[in-house]
Amino acid sequence: MFYFNFRQIVKLIRTLFGQKRSASFKVGDKTSIPLAAVVAALGIPVPMISGRGLGHTGGTLDKLEAIPGYQVEISEQDFIKQVKKDHLAIIGATGNIAPADKKIYALRDVTDTVDSIPLIAGSIMSKKIASGTDALVIDVKTGAGAFMKTLEDSKALARALVDIGKGVGMQFMALITDMNQPLGNAIGNSLEIEESIDLLKGNGPADLEKLIVTIGGYMAVMGDKAKTTAEGQKMCEEVIHNGQALASFEAMVRDQGGDPNVVNDPNGVLPQAKY
Repeated sequence: MFYFNFRQIVKLIRTLFGQKRSASFKVGDKTSIPLAAVVAALGIPVPMISGRGLGHTGGTLDKLEAIPGYQVEISEQDFIKQVKKDHLAIIGATGNIAPADKKIYALRDVTDTVDSIPLIAGSIMSKKIASGTDALVIDVKTGAGAFMKTLEDSKALARALVDIGKGVGMQFMALITDMNQPLGNAIGNSLEIEESIDLLKGNGPADLEKLIVTIGGYMAVMGDKAKTTAEGQKMCEEVIHNGQALASFEAMVRDQGGDPNVVNDPNGVLPQAKY
């Protein structure tokens, strides 16, 4: 386990993130794919720089790459252009955007430092700051299915994230949510994409929709689209059930080279298990 003080962590992050982008929002986890589409449908820019799997989990990029043709590596110019057009893009770290994090992220997986709170915080925040985020809601998981197995560790990570966010002048909120059992019903990259699409059609698992609507409500307030979280949550429910969130997801998939037919025929487009 590595130990850093707050000043060291902020210094590390400033080294990692490189250039800053336009104002927007970001969350992480399986939740982030449908949530990003919901928030983008509210008119809030969501430029996401996400990671791959660590330890026992599949990362956001791994899940999206289950969609044939989906490109997680696009140019900086295309990234900005797409966020302006669709209010949404989900990519990985590149040579110009959080370049050091891409290497450190891979090293953590093979040096038994996946659960290092300072390195987790540095990795999360470098990508968020690099994407131009000036307001952020982070969903910190706790429990058997999370890296942070105990509530104590989850609180420590949440505090580190909040301190870093404030240290770089960011509007910030961290929520701690239960991961003692899988969120939703699906486990596996293709299956989780299919479940995300079901949710965006208004047919998703109740627990996943509740979490997305809850976090989305806070983001709507921080994005000046709602005056209260209750109003923001209602707006999130509306874009889920009127098809606007699904349209946001489909536009992102199409513009990043993915097969947009995944929205209407996920079983026919996504890879399937042989047995």
